[in-house]
Amino acid sequence: ATPHSGPDAPLPPDAPPPGALRVDLTYGEELTGWVRAARARGHEAIDGLGLLVFQCRRSFRLWFGAEPPAEALARAVGWPR
Repeated sequence: ATPHSGPDAPLPPDAPPPGALRVDLTYGEELTGWVRAARARGHEAIDGLGLLVFQCRRSFRLWFGAEPPAEALARAVGWPR
């Protein structure tokens, strides 16, 4: 996993061993270049949007005492993508 996917990414998408899940903890309106590059090479890769979904779920529970379903939050942000 990496929290940085800019032009100076700390790790090439092919560096992890075959079969390893590549996770870019950053997210935005579109997939990061690092995730796109990994997928283009046939690797399983995801961005941090799922992390946002579960952080939101936890925060909501702490604030309001009720835990919303992850599926509803995921749909709201278009995850998985």
